[in-house]
Amino acid sequence: MIQSSDVLLIFLGALLTYISTSIIEWGKNRGERKEKSHNFKLVIKQELKTIEKTLEKLKTVFEYKFYYDYTILDKLRKNIDSFEAFKSDAIFLNNAELQEKFIDLISDISDYVASIRSLQDVYYNQQQKITEDIDNRAKKKLTAQTSIYKDHKENMDEFNRRSVEKAIDFVEIKRRLDEFLKQVDLK
Repeated sequence: MIQSSDVLLIFLGALLTYISTSIIEWGKNRGERKEKSHNFKLVIKQELKTIEKTLEKLKTVFEYKFYYDYTILDKLRKNIDSFEAFKSDAIFLNNAELQEKFIDLISDISDYVASIRSLQDVYYNQQQKITEDIDNRAKKKLTAQTSIYKDHKENMDEFNRRSVEKAIDFVEIKRRLDEFLKQVDLK
């Protein structure tokens, strides 16, 4: 016959087994999460450094050639598209503020690259339309002006003005990138 002390010992043994198993699982999960967090930080630091270098290259090419190189813009777009997949993994960053900065930074870099491509596209499009308008005037065709600018100089002035705005945006994005990378290194 089973005595009450035997039942109590069996119960305590089961409870002790449950507690020890829970502690081991908690430790294992914590270790896995810490490793995933470390790996995530390593990957985003490397990806952000790659994006940063590519942005620098875009800026340098613009300073020397006075246009935004489409191959560099395409490379940036690919980097950003692959980086967008990391947004859902932002939970591996230690705090909510860092997670928010990460997601905002990715979105702002994506918007910046899209706006530069748009600026370059509009410039080229308007250059073509201005040339067509000049040709039509020379041929004395009575067609409405298709360009929003009256000549190439006006188009170039607007492009330069907006490029200066993009240079200011670049400085801000670069500052935020550096700040974010420093914060990730500290945590």
